Amino acid sequence: MIRSIGLGVIVSGLIVIGSAVGVAAQSGGIGGRPANPDPDNPRSQSIFIYTLNKGEATSDQVRISNNTAKRQTIELLAVDGIITNTGAYTCKQNSEEKTGLGATIALARTEVTLEPNTNEKVDFTVTMPVNADVGEHNACIVFQSRQDEGEVQGNVRIRTRQAIRVVATVPGDLKRSITITDFAVVRKDSKETLSASLQNTGNVSADVDTKVYLKDMFGRALFEDGGQYPVLSDQKLELSFVNTKRPFFGGWYTASMTVSYDKRAGVFGIEDKKNVTTLTADEKVVFVPPTTAGLATLVIVALLLIGGAAVWVMSKKNRRYENQTWQAYVIQSGDTIESIARKHEVDWKKLAVRNDIKAPYSLTPGNTLKVPPAVAKK
Repeated sequence: MIRSIGLGVIVSGLIVIGSAVGVAAQSGGIGGRPANPDPDNPRSQSIFIYTLNKGEATSDQVRISNNTAKRQTIELLAVDGIITNTGAYTCKQNSEEKTGLGATIALARTEVTLEPNTNEKVDFTVTMPVNADVGEHNACIVFQSRQDEGEVQGNVRIRTRQAIRVVATVPGDLKRSITITDFAVVRKDSKETLSASLQNTGNVSADVDTKVYLKDMFGRALFEDGGQYPVLSDQKLELSFVNTKRPFFGGWYTASMTVSYDKRAGVFGIEDKKNVTTLTADEKVVFVPPTTAGLATLVIVALLLIGGAAVWVMSKKNRRYENQTWQAYVIQSGDTIESIARKHEVDWKKLAVRNDIKAPYSLTPGNTLKVPPAVAKK
């Protein structure tokens, strides 16, 4: 499956951002997460969520962990949150100018040294600019190990950096509205790609739960995929899901898609099912080819059917010809099925079948048989 969220590739490094449902940046290496999540909001376990008036500030902590077997020195920095050209959430590099919320995050420490399997909290403050617009503003707290020298690819050194999303909302006339602007299925290189475009026309982001299916005429799913993704305010998100499964005999399948999100502005996640809005894309019909073995089976079956049909047509044609041309023959004393067949130059078995005569093929003088219009031999 190809997903256009969760990974942001930049020139000098790879930023890994916590998914819409998981705890941000926890792995076997270094990790980080909000130190003081709201127990009533599961999403606060993976991202920092605040509501701030213009000019207002708040303090919090990020918990940095060293889950390795070595001592690690970890760098911390704050940057602006941005979107990729597909609408996925990612983070700016530290070398880029901070013009958004990232410029207002002040970290108490920019470097932490941790022994193996230990963690430490780092204080920071977030201040909403006095000229900020009503709605949502995004940033990132990024951290990376000094011991990670990265991987050289050509003239570029790639380093992995972890990041936690920071979301601060200025209260006011908040709007959240998601639409499916496009849903299509393209088949190429023996794969079906189900792609979709989601548009957020509001001023706050929405966590969307997306599901896609390929189903046969009986409603059985050949392929299903999906996930939860953030769609930022006034932005578009591009998603792609690739099916490589091949049904044995192939066939026509219906591609469908649903997108669910909490319609309440300012609420993260979709925990409350009573407030969930579900969108459905227009269904698409696509032909999914069979496997190689299935195709061979279909060809053999088709040949057998064609051969059987040809035999049936010829049989009907011969029977029609016989009905039109065969004549009545009166059985004489001493006649046998074989002798009559020889007289009329026809196979005796065919003659018996045509006249519905069964073993032991006894004939009664005076009865009649249908025979070909052949002249009896002298």
